Amino acid sequence: ERRAARDAADAANARRRLEAEFDRYRRTAAYAGESIDAFAARRAAVRSKAARGGWLALAVVVLLNAKLALAPPEVRRIASDPNGICVAPRGDRNRPAAERGLTSAGEPCVDAADFARRVLF
Repeated sequence: ERRAARDAADAANARRRLEAEFDRYRRTAAYAGESIDAFAARRAAVRSKAARGGWLALAVVVLLNAKLALAPPEVRRIASDPNGICVAPRGDRNRPAAERGLTSAGEPCVDAADFARRVLF
């Protein structure tokens, strides 16, 4: 009973927000005479695309983490070293001259494109 009342209140609040947003939209030059129902459908379609994009980004991050976890030890060592991947010369100039272009272990750093190729292929 409480849940039904809360759901009804949420639906009423959502409808009021939609009407307020539609009222603001109607006062703009972009308004083309569409109904509030057409506006709601278009708004829902646009928002669902953004949500799908978020899930897609999450899937890419999970996939890359899995690829990195299964990568050879050398690639994991480069990824775990804060200086393992070469940075732009602008960022490297803050390091002492003797350490520029080197990893924390003193080895040459790996180019970002080369690192990506090692992880992905």
